[in-house]
Amino acid sequence: MASFRFIDRDTMLRAMGISERTLQRAKLAYRPLDSNASDRSPRLAAVAEQAIEVLGSQEAAERWLAAPAVGLERSMVLAFSQAPNRRHAAEDPMSLICELHHASLIVADTARSLAFYHDVLGLSSDTGRPDLGFPGAWLQVGRGQIHLLELPNPDPTEGRPAHGGRDRHVALTVPDLGPVLACLSAAGIPCTTSRSGRRALFCRDPDGNALEFIESRVSPDDA
Repeated sequence: MASFRFIDRDTMLRAMGISERTLQRAKLAYRPLDSNASDRSPRLAAVAEQAIEVLGSQEAAERWLAAPAVGLERSMVLAFSQAPNRRHAAEDPMSLICELHHASLIVADTARSLAFYHDVLGLSSDTGRPDLGFPGAWLQVGRGQIHLLELPNPDPTEGRPAHGGRDRHVALTVPDLGPVLACLSAAGIPCTTSRSGRRALFCRDPDGNALEFIESRVSPDDA
């Protein structure tokens, strides 16, 4: 506990599931804490180390660990991380994750990509996003976004499946497939239909990133 400078002792003891009296008795008897309490210490250290890496400082990490979190029913992240028998968040309909914020696609030429996403698909750019030090663009898609990153691509762009439904892809909902098909055809962009018979189309952007377009009355399913 000595390595934590911004979390008080009582908070740390509660997170570890032991009392001050239990800790002092263990010290006086020169005996270790029970296995549950002992196991919590390295788990806590690992969570704290990750938090420092993400948040940039020990103070920010510790304040985050000790703050009540809405997604954890106002429990501290610190306490939640120490509960190995806690129900998995994925089993909770009010889980830790709310929705998809954005998807990132690697492109070779931002201007060429925008000619596709702006002029063919009609998406608009969000120019208020911060400069990340490399070219790219943020495209607004409903409440979410697509982030185009003009960076070296670590993946092959050639030899990918002809049907985008058999490759990683971003799925977008549309009110009607007809206008989408017309725009893609007019631009000379090949597309394929869903193999399941759903009202859905697949195409690729200029860099081979696969996109799926699903009529809004149809939910995404197996491609």
